[in-house]
Amino acid sequence: MRLLSKMFLFQGRDTRSDFLIYIVGSVLVITAALYASVALDDAYGSGAQDDGQDMGPFAWASFGVLILLTAAVRILSTCRRLRDSGKSLWLALMLFIPALGGLLTIYLMFFRSEPDRLTEDAVKVF
Repeated sequence: MRLLSKMFLFQGRDTRSDFLIYIVGSVLVITAALYASVALDDAYGSGAQDDGQDMGPFAWASFGVLILLTAAVRILSTCRRLRDSGKSLWLALMLFIPALGGLLTIYLMFFRSEPDRLTEDAVKVF
């Protein structure tokens, strides 16, 4: 429930396990959405007889909405993970370059978290 409550938040941090859950979850949602949109289009689509290879407008619209939602969750999760690992949030722009976005995702899955510097400095002062 904790992960669902911060899914669309920009603030905060994501641990490696949180980030992995978001990435695997988005892949599962996209895969399920593709199959569901094709099945719904076959059942309630335009009624045209085709070979089942093309998706109709209903399938494309529903699939597109879910793609945008999962992309937003992935971008926000990447920003939280970058903050947690102590890296610049500008690196999130690499997600829009296909090969570099995949490498950034793999890197963030395995890079250790950095302790909060503000908390450490506050403890040192007192």
